[in-house]
Amino acid sequence: MLRKMVFTILVDVLLIPEGSVNVGVTHGLERIGLSDPIPEMKEITVKMAKNEYEPFQIVIRSETAVRCFLKEILPCPRSKASPGWYPDGLIPLPLKSFTAEKGENTIVWVDVYAPEDQESGMYSGVIRIEMGKVMEISLTVEVWNFTLPEKVSLKSGVEVMVYQIIEAHDLSWDPEELEPVLYNYYETLIEHRVMPWELYFAEPGVLRDGSIDMEDNHEHLKYFMNVLQVNTLAYPLYEDWPFKDPFGRDLEKTTRYVRELHEYYVENGWEDRFFFYIIDEPNSEREYDKVRDISRKLREIHPDIRFLVTEQMVPDDPPWGDLYGYVDIWCPLFPCVEDEKELIKERQALGEEVWAYTALTQGEQETPFWELDFPVLHYRVVPWMIWNSRISGLVYWTCNWWEDVSDPWEDPGTWTDNGEVYNGEGVLVYLGDDECLPSIRLKVLREGFEDYEYFVLLESLGKESVADKNVRKIVKSWYEWDKNPDKLLEVRRILGEEINNMMREGLEELPEGPQGEREEKEEIEYSAGKEGKDEFTEKGEDLSEPIEDMRSGMTAAAFLVGLVVVALFILIIRSKRKE
Repeated sequence: MLRKMVFTILVDVLLIPEGSVNVGVTHGLERIGLSDPIPEMKEITVKMAKNEYEPFQIVIRSETAVRCFLKEILPCPRSKASPGWYPDGLIPLPLKSFTAEKGENTIVWVDVYAPEDQESGMYSGVIRIEMGKVMEISLTVEVWNFTLPEKVSLKSGVEVMVYQIIEAHDLSWDPEELEPVLYNYYETLIEHRVMPWELYFAEPGVLRDGSIDMEDNHEHLKYFMNVLQVNTLAYPLYEDWPFKDPFGRDLEKTTRYVRELHEYYVENGWEDRFFFYIIDEPNSEREYDKVRDISRKLREIHPDIRFLVTEQMVPDDPPWGDLYGYVDIWCPLFPCVEDEKELIKERQALGEEVWAYTALTQGEQETPFWELDFPVLHYRVVPWMIWNSRISGLVYWTCNWWEDVSDPWEDPGTWTDNGEVYNGEGVLVYLGDDECLPSIRLKVLREGFEDYEYFVLLESLGKESVADKNVRKIVKSWYEWDKNPDKLLEVRRILGEEINNMMREGLEELPEGPQGEREEKEEIEYSAGKEGKDEFTEKGEDLSEPIEDMRSGMTAAAFLVGLVVVALFILIIRSKRKE
């Protein structure tokens, strides 16, 4: 049965004289620059599971200046790959409007979302763009008969630099001022299936003798662990906090602190999600000795505590010795995962975990580098590589490294080293007024995490070989992958239809996976209103009046689409030129 959408994007606030206006549509893995040709497609088909997002892009170009809502294109004049302009930062449609430059592309990023209780089936509709003349893009959405889990299967960790948020937003350390902004950063990552691995407001109070006090922090941590289902988190213990010398003269306090904290996690059922991450990238004999010393002391404090180290298994200098027996979670660079794959199997057989991380453009051969001026496919393909390698986690050092630039919207050169510029390094979100704004790269990374759920679901249905066979159509190794995004999207479609067909053949529900027990969120229900308006109901309250009529301009980022609830988060591009 084909359901019709009552779905119109009306941007009749754009008053454009009759003339040459061109519109096209494409998927979310194509990076459209300011002067790239308009995509020829005038229709888009989206296939998706329940509790999944699927993006696409609408590209508009006019011969005259246009009042519009846009997405950010960053200039990369110092790019090693290809100097030019790169779309990345995303501005929610209701927040910004401006004039699109004559003869340049305006790009609207659309996130379609199917809720968990969405009825499966086919839906069709039209996106109408009124700009002096009416242009239409046909949209078809197929909602498959399975649901992605709320709790994310792929483990990950990204640091949120709190002090940079305070400086960038001109905040103080006062919790009442900082909390809503910092929560927005954490929640934005989690909404994109990426985990912040440190939670500032969830750190325990610490007494002088090392005892903990969770009275002021328990509800914060409970919210992130039980409601948002954070799947990994680092213990709040560092080389100089909560004591000046935790593993030296303050070891007795550290022992009490760690044991009480671990007992608290056990009482709440969270102990398997925590690990210690104290030393980053040890790179000398002294630092290797420190890893061994801290690991030994932690095991004496409690044998069940896990220790993560961002390092490969083979030391750069053999005299340093190895770290075997001292590391529970290895986290090597992408190329080391490929180079040490046999060693990885050996350590995994002993019960140790292996994750992977990337930073800059390290390695003798190319892996999926994460700078702005590399294809966005690099973000999506990494979870495929993780599955293919049978490792279990992903680390990126931060999402908001703005310290070295005055404005990340204007200057993407966020990291420099020996004269080399790394555009967009350490940046997955951009600075908003009192919030963070996601990048295209974060959106595409979310898509890769969703793809990973397909592999896990197939494995749970006894079809692991189907997942493996299709993943290997895209990924051969960390050095070799198919660079054609259309090929990846086609393989994803095959996997989705395989799961959908199995569900349609009589399997009433998926085997129990990593869902976890989840406390209820506050839910917002959307229902179709009269005369083209949408009624947003939260706990029974009618909110339709404050929301502007959709016929007079786009003012909401999520709304009901006819007979199917499809939440749209529409974000746009604007371009800025450097003088």
